[in-house]
Amino acid sequence: MQARYLLYFRLLLAATLGLYAAHSQGGASARVLIETGLAAYALTALMLWRFGRSARIPEAVQLASFFVDVAATTLTLYATTGFHSEFYVAYFLVILSTCFLEKIEFSFIVGLVACFVYAYFAFPASNRFDVLYALRTSLLLVTAFFSAYVADRARQIEKKAVEREAGHLAWMQRLATVGRAMAAVLHEAKTPLSTIMLSVEQARELAGEGRPVGPFLGTIYAEAEKTLAILGDFLDFSRPQDLELTSIDLASALKRAVATIAPHAKNRDVLVAVEPPAGARVMGSKRHLAQALANVMLNAVEAMPKGGRLDVRSRREGSWIVLIFSDTGMGVASSQLKRLSEPFFTTKGSEGTGLGLTITRWIVEKHSGRFSIMSEGPGQGATVEIGLPLTA
Repeated sequence: MQARYLLYFRLLLAATLGLYAAHSQGGASARVLIETGLAAYALTALMLWRFGRSARIPEAVQLASFFVDVAATTLTLYATTGFHSEFYVAYFLVILSTCFLEKIEFSFIVGLVACFVYAYFAFPASNRFDVLYALRTSLLLVTAFFSAYVADRARQIEKKAVEREAGHLAWMQRLATVGRAMAAVLHEAKTPLSTIMLSVEQARELAGEGRPVGPFLGTIYAEAEKTLAILGDFLDFSRPQDLELTSIDLASALKRAVATIAPHAKNRDVLVAVEPPAGARVMGSKRHLAQALANVMLNAVEAMPKGGRLDVRSRREGSWIVLIFSDTGMGVASSQLKRLSEPFFTTKGSEGTGLGLTITRWIVEKHSGRFSIMSEGPGQGATVEIGLPLTA
């Protein structure tokens, strides 16, 4: 793409120089010289473009090609005695084109050569110092400096972006490989866990609630249920699917999520205060949306091991409804905020899988919504906002 744009520039420069030559009052011999030179210049530009499509042009050749640009401009101005006219701005075009070069040193070199050539031909033959041409040369030098600086900054940004994308791609490839391997194992593990849970229910009925075995069966059932939920999270993450969205009552999905986390809140002595968003309807999957809301509230409850308060409220922003979850828990360090939605990143140590908020963000994005986490720091609690577009 760079070679193509450089070709466009050089052809336009050749056409501009040709038009200036035709407009000037030069003689026939001067016109023949200019036409021959510009034709050779355009042919050189085409050859460089053709070569650049099939192979990488050596750096020395790239640098030399810009000297050809300077030479073509100088030839035209010399043949038309245009060094003392306003058309000296053609050197500005050549200097700015050095942004296509890959090294900042080359940009400086071309800029300095263009300035030197202009100064050599433009200054009067007498030894008298002319401020006008000195000013023009100074402007060319400043342009050379800033064009080189801008080009270098652009290259640095491009390099960082490429490195970041390469790292992200490599990470996604590793994740995909692990996901495919884990999906098969997790799918097989769900079946025996389901059998365990059914067997525990049957054993509990046979043993009766008053028998000593009852609490132990309850523990087995709870742990199996938790493991089954973890496996479900892994499967949802490794095999995401498109959601079937219909018009649903957001308050109903929130109520379902609150019912899911209620036992956990009770065990941790967490008060959950909910102000349901009355009359708010969104396009969504009720099951998945309830899962996302439950994940957020469960994270908040687990961040309050000694009890606390979770407030759930909402606000309208035009055609959007925003659910706000504020807790009085342990809070989050600023260095960890951006990583909370990364797969497998968790602040809960060995007790967390690091997938709850990842799946939540995925579900919210599938609903064309937005998801954000805020905290003033450790011990200051946290606030999660989920924005969803309203529907009629």
